[in-house]
Amino acid sequence: MGYEQGAIEAYTKAIALDKDFAQAYYRRGKIRLDLQDTTQARQDLEKAAALFRAREDMNHYQQTNALLNQLHASSSLSSDRRPLIQGGQTWIAIALGNILSLIFNPSDNLLPVFNHLRPHRAVGAGLLYGGIAMSFALATEWLYASQVSLRFALVSAVFYGCLVLSSAIARF
Repeated sequence: MGYEQGAIEAYTKAIALDKDFAQAYYRRGKIRLDLQDTTQARQDLEKAAALFRAREDMNHYQQTNALLNQLHASSSLSSDRRPLIQGGQTWIAIALGNILSLIFNPSDNLLPVFNHLRPHRAVGAGLLYGGIAMSFALATEWLYASQVSLRFALVSAVFYGCLVLSSAIARF
């Protein structure tokens, strides 16, 4: 429901109280997997699998192993090319790191960037891209005309809104 960080903290507290709480490791690992924190997700899921196996809970053990196999398969498929997003990067670093590829080929590169962001972070990235575009437009107008007209500022604001809207559409 959008409270991933709170859930991670709650499962961490539960694990601190009971180091053998396999379900907490499993659920925290799934959340971290959703957040694309693959390293910590893998650690949690491996710990959960070991605990489930020790308790002879084969149903949960097989579910956990299935997630680990998916994680392994997806990491081996993408290991031959540079990953778009590293686990610890912020959305600002992601957005700014991909700005050049978006400038030269927005139709192919906009969707992959926004697919890797959570909805609230995608809005932030859209606002950032729009702000950068509007700033460049206003700076260009100022360089050529030595002033910025109100009409040009309004047109730039409309383009800013269109870029934010297109970013939101690309996300959904």
